Amino acid sequence: MYVYVNSQGYVQMIQNGGIAQTLTGLTRYETDTPLPASPNNDYAYHWEKKTWEDPRTPDQINTQLALAARNQRQPLLNESDWTQIPNGPLTTAQQQAWSSYRQALRDITTQTGFPSVITWPVAPDASK
Repeated sequence: MYVYVNSQGYVQMIQNGGIAQTLTGLTRYETDTPLPASPNNDYAYHWEKKTWEDPRTPDQINTQLALAARNQRQPLLNESDWTQIPNGPLTTAQQQAWSSYRQALRDITTQTGFPSVITWPVAPDASK
């Protein structure tokens, strides 16, 4: 087995068998030992330290967390669009409760701790 390591020491590619390749910018090592299982998909194996690490910067992590939060929020907004239809089945009070909920969803990005700590609003009961 061949492992190909970048200049920061992280494994970029594993080749199980075949002819060893020369890849620009990567150092090749031959090994009989498979890498240990990764703790999650965001981690990279550091060849010299023999450990799994998260190579992302704090800004990259925050960007990914913010995107995940927005992706979680959008379906909640989409699923509650019907509550804001004029002359819909809701009372004025129910429609206002839903409007407040939707605004709270839009405001998650302004919460202290966003994107790593989010207090998600609870949807009103549509049957009341």
